[in-house]
Amino acid sequence: MLESVRTLADLLAQDGVTVRDLVTLLGGKNDDTGANVLVDPTALPGVVRADVVRAQSGVDVPAHLELELEEPEPLQPLESILGRPVTVYPDHRGQPVQLVYPIPLVDRSRQITLIANVADGGARILILRRD
Repeated sequence: MLESVRTLADLLAQDGVTVRDLVTLLGGKNDDTGANVLVDPTALPGVVRADVVRAQSGVDVPAHLELELEEPEPLQPLESILGRPVTVYPDHRGQPVQLVYPIPLVDRSRQITLIANVADGGARILILRRD
């Protein structure tokens, strides 16, 4: 599972990457709404749904990628790889606690920061933010 996430992060970190590049790698059925592309289901094992969000509506440049996982990813392996995360508590009821990891998942011309939405004792949604 984490290898697929790293592969996506490597692509997201590249200069010139497009939303279409990410959607192609995710495989599966997709729906382009203009501001984002929903991929449901994906062709990646363990990832049931993905959302590729554009930097601007109608532009083919990705801002971030959200991955909904089939099963919660254990938090300890993420911390051992990416360092102790900062915990961000929700300001609205029903929203998940988020963990923002300090060590970039990928560090190239663009860094990719991993943010995990916590539910069911693990990371249920992973957000790959292009910084």
